[in-house]
Amino acid sequence: MYEENEFNQKILKLEREEQVEIIRLGEVPKLENYHINIEEFINVKVSVEEANISNDKAGNFIGCIFYPISIGIIIRLGLESENHWFTTLAVPLIVLSNILVNKAISSLTKSSKINLDGVLQNRFPEYLIYKKAKDNFDKNHSEIKHKFYSKRKDLEFQNITSWKSLNGIGFEIKVEEWFCKNGFNTNRTTYSNDKGVDIFISKNDKKYIVQCKAHKNKIGPHTVRDLFGTFYANDVDGCILITLTGFTKGVYDFVKNKPIFLINLKDIIDVEKKVKNIENLLSNR
Repeated sequence: MYEENEFNQKILKLEREEQVEIIRLGEVPKLENYHINIEEFINVKVSVEEANISNDKAGNFIGCIFYPISIGIIIRLGLESENHWFTTLAVPLIVLSNILVNKAISSLTKSSKINLDGVLQNRFPEYLIYKKAKDNFDKNHSEIKHKFYSKRKDLEFQNITSWKSLNGIGFEIKVEEWFCKNGFNTNRTTYSNDKGVDIFISKNDKKYIVQCKAHKNKIGPHTVRDLFGTFYANDVDGCILITLTGFTKGVYDFVKNKPIFLINLKDIIDVEKKVKNIENLLSNR
């Protein structure tokens, strides 16, 4: 309970710090602050967008006409031709003609597309200044949100209750995130065809298979024996058994002098609190 209260207090502190940084950014740049008439601005913007939509529709209409015409011409020529090669090439020619028509239409619609920013800059001289200020504000706001999102995730990785609330698949997903966070390349397998492997991970030319167990009881020897068999079926340097609880004495006895690495929830929390290094966990015990 104490740990959960401490976790909640840290989250609240982060939220307050985030709000302070956002407030320091100031107000979102507004059009009226740059002497831009909002009603006129909206009318111009809508007119340009509608014109571009019309151009796209015109391009689609042209395509609907030319596609069947090109196909019809090729088929007609094929039927009238006495050359066997022409009949053989009919399908590739149809595909090629469609590609060429599509490129021509795409080029046509692109060249006729109206540049919205260009129109707005010509109509409203202050628009460029407003846009730079707005883009800069959005960039800084996004960076703040991302920074505090990462900090919250770091706290969640340290929270025991957060881990223990996970079901099997949720545990696999979070374990994969944990390895990613610690610099590993990861590939989580599909649940229906994992063949005893939940996640493949690699780092510094070392490859491992990972099996995740979100059981409430300690993991017994039969699980680690099965994992060791899976290890030999894969071209990897070692295998990792990771659990929310712990392991029986039989498991520790079995893994001696084998490339099997055991990680429990305490290990995860210790790594997150910088008490342990994840690489140190991947060593023979």
